Amino acid sequence: MTKIEASIGRVHGDRYLPISNALEDFVGHPPRVENLQGWAGPNDLLQIIMDWESWRTFATLGAGIFGAAAVGKLGQSIAGDSYDALKRLVSRASPSEAKSTDSEKFERLERAIKDAIADGYAVTLSIPTGGQFRNNLGIELTSGDLAQILDASAILGEIGQDLRHAIESEEQSGQKVYGAAHGNRDGGPKIERLKDGSLAIRLGLEKDGQSVPLTIQYDRNGKRIKQLPPT
Repeated sequence: MTKIEASIGRVHGDRYLPISNALEDFVGHPPRVENLQGWAGPNDLLQIIMDWESWRTFATLGAGIFGAAAVGKLGQSIAGDSYDALKRLVSRASPSEAKSTDSEKFERLERAIKDAIADGYAVTLSIPTGGQFRNNLGIELTSGDLAQILDASAILGEIGQDLRHAIESEEQSGQKVYGAAHGNRDGGPKIERLKDGSLAIRLGLEKDGQSVPLTIQYDRNGKRIKQLPPT
């Protein structure tokens, strides 16, 4: 299983420390701190940043420990049909032999995230984009409940690699991909859950001086659909 590596993104201050300390239990060392781009106004922004493989490993660990209980709680908190990444992960996960200290790692991280959200911070689980987009690409948490954390982690672990390939394929064809207005509070592109259970990432394309919107969409089974509105 891939070793988990993570970093913390913040604009300024030390409000990230409780989350960083909780993440250290998973990565085995203090996570690297990255500076996010701020706004003119309040900059209460935090990110947990991992590549797709680390998110998949993180979600798999959580699925093995909390299993169907997390899926059940998630179903109670999400209106409409849900994207099924966490359900698929739980169905494949082997029963965990984790000790109570392992579940406590997740619960400690949950408390740190919920406290930050309660203090007015936007906490986003993100995939690094190497400076291509403002403040990476990810899923902004609304409650910080453990089920929501595992669900977002499972989504990033499932679509992260394919999403990067989709973006890279556009760039290789000579088009510049940029973040659209439909972003997270930190300004990064948003992975949005739609009412039908699918996911949408709204971006923009620029080529030969022309700009058009680009939506990369995944149905609830994880199949990618690229949609460009007619010009």
